[in-house]
Amino acid sequence: MLKSLAKRLRVARSVTRKADLIHALEHYIDMNLAAFLGELSDGERLFLAEAAHHGGRVSPRVFAAKHQVRPPRTSRWVDSRAASPIHLLLEESESSGEAVIPKELAQRLRPLLPKPRAPAVTTVDEIPAKLDLGNEGSYYGDSPRPIHFFDAEKTVFAELRRVLNLVQAGKVRVQDKSRRPTDSSTRLLTTALVVPDFDLELPEKDRDRYTETVGPVRAHAWAVLVQQCGWAKPHGGLLSLTKVGKELLGEMSPTTFRAGFQRLLGDDQFDELNRVNHIRGQSGKAKRHMTHPSKRRVAICDSMARWPVGRWIPFDEAFRFVAASGHYLDVIDAYASYLYLVELRYGHLGNAGDDIERQYLRAFLMESMTTLGVVDVAYVHPQGLWPELSDSWGTDDMEFCGRYDGLQYARLSSLGAYCLGVTDAYEAPAAEQRSLLKVLPNRELAVSGGAELTPADRATLELFAKRKGDHLWSLDSQHILNYVESGGSVEDVTRFLTHNTGQEIPHTVAVFLNDLTGNLAAVRGTERAILVEMKDAEVAARVAHDRQTKSLCRLAGDQYLVVPEKDEQAFRTAMKKLGYVLPR
Repeated sequence: MLKSLAKRLRVARSVTRKADLIHALEHYIDMNLAAFLGELSDGERLFLAEAAHHGGRVSPRVFAAKHQVRPPRTSRWVDSRAASPIHLLLEESESSGEAVIPKELAQRLRPLLPKPRAPAVTTVDEIPAKLDLGNEGSYYGDSPRPIHFFDAEKTVFAELRRVLNLVQAGKVRVQDKSRRPTDSSTRLLTTALVVPDFDLELPEKDRDRYTETVGPVRAHAWAVLVQQCGWAKPHGGLLSLTKVGKELLGEMSPTTFRAGFQRLLGDDQFDELNRVNHIRGQSGKAKRHMTHPSKRRVAICDSMARWPVGRWIPFDEAFRFVAASGHYLDVIDAYASYLYLVELRYGHLGNAGDDIERQYLRAFLMESMTTLGVVDVAYVHPQGLWPELSDSWGTDDMEFCGRYDGLQYARLSSLGAYCLGVTDAYEAPAAEQRSLLKVLPNRELAVSGGAELTPADRATLELFAKRKGDHLWSLDSQHILNYVESGGSVEDVTRFLTHNTGQEIPHTVAVFLNDLTGNLAAVRGTERAILVEMKDAEVAARVAHDRQTKSLCRLAGDQYLVVPEKDEQAFRTAMKKLGYVLPR
């Protein structure tokens, strides 16, 4: 290789010894660096510019994604016929696969090579109304297919409030091991959605008894997201609100919402790829080789932070831009032969790393980010598309790989820009006032004519009101006290009534709720303690006033002492000094 490169550069034609040849080439490059660069192609000079302006290192994967130019080979084992002068400058890092040049050389190259442009994402001005598939996919419905749009930001806070109400009412059950919602809870969460779930099922006219059901997306996602964001946690198979979840239900604060989003990014309990059900082996041997989901989410969100707000981005461009931003979206850190379709022996996905990463990105954007209102999406139903893994063994009898195969475009919302730190402030839309109930002076709650209670509304009413009929409820002090005892507040009741009546609460009802608030404030708190019975009142008074024990106990009647449980051991020690021993 050295001889062929020396001949191409017209250097030391008569030199035959390898050491002399290396010395001659080094001298030529050192003295004629600008002329040497002229021997390179435009792509090779761009590759060197990336290395020179980024600390002497450049990733071929990042370079290819950023500039959409094939990078030069960086391996030291290059055939002489394919060798280029650039190989005299590069060395491949065995650990990272990056191309490396000496720092001194990088410093000399910077004045000669302009700094490459920053990575930019390509957007589209308009999305077509339909996706033309030609003959491809026509078996699974009409071609072209209508493109559906989902504007997530408009409904996320109202929807989240309903979901948290269901959790507060103890209606959301999750599986013990996976912590994902049960089928019955998913169906219940479907009723809490402000707008219907994604339209992903095959059109009715094209279905038959063999048609594979896509299943719910947002209804399933909410039960997972409230855990990832730290707003709920499972207890005995049921989700219950955390302290921060109760705060968020009380006030839909953008600051609290963003803090939950940040907790989601660091969560490794749930992996969005698990929702691509046809990719098997994820809970088997492959699990040991799969990267942390938190690492993948951070990589994606770092690239999303560079998206222009409110502009549609094709999915292929969104995927390219993750790598162009300098990140690896590796789902599995080794040969992916433990992941497979249908059957491990024939259907393994050993050479499908990019396709698996694309499937992960689809799931993350369409299920997690859209449900939280961070991105809006445009999509078609997924049957027959197979944008990834179409050449894999075993796909002939499968209608789609993942339920998200139809994702076509994504758009960063204003809420998403706030959550990603692009903007410093966000004003959540005001909660919509609903004329759902009429609050009567006798504390009865009548469902307004024509209104219909959702399961989330009914679950919330059950917390603080007695049901007296199909359309009539009554505020009940015992229900409210039980609700407060479980972690709620009277303010929650007032807020629910105000939000769902659209009118001022009657004076008698306001007085009733204020009286309850006053009674609750009369109890300062509780503490576990032990009751010690003494021989007589004289001994009890002596112990209660002795300087060694008076701070550890209090008189309770004539001959009883109350000792806080936390002070029990200290009290026992002090009693021994007084000559007394407490029985065990």
